[in-house]
Amino acid sequence: MRQAWELDTNRKLLDESQMNCAQTHLFAADRRASEYSALRASAVKMRGLFERLRSCVNAQGMTGFVESLRSLAQSLGKWSTLACFHWLRILRKHRSL
Repeated sequence: MRQAWELDTNRKLLDESQMNCAQTHLFAADRRASEYSALRASAVKMRGLFERLRSCVNAQGMTGFVESLRSLAQSLGKWSTLACFHWLRILRKHRSL
């Protein structure tokens, strides 16, 4: 009788352990999927920004470049404006080399 009880207890513990393991794997898979989605969205946004920055660099002359960069900066917001003007200084320095 005791062996049957121990066997039943062990089977219940094994079932519970398997359920916990399955839930852990599901949670991990959900987390990875969420992280992937966020990373992909970020990569798509960055690609778009770099395409726009490339169009600024390819703009005709320095005036066209500055105006393209200013337009990009305005569309990105205040913080990004500072970043774009930082890029402008770097690119001006690079073009003068």
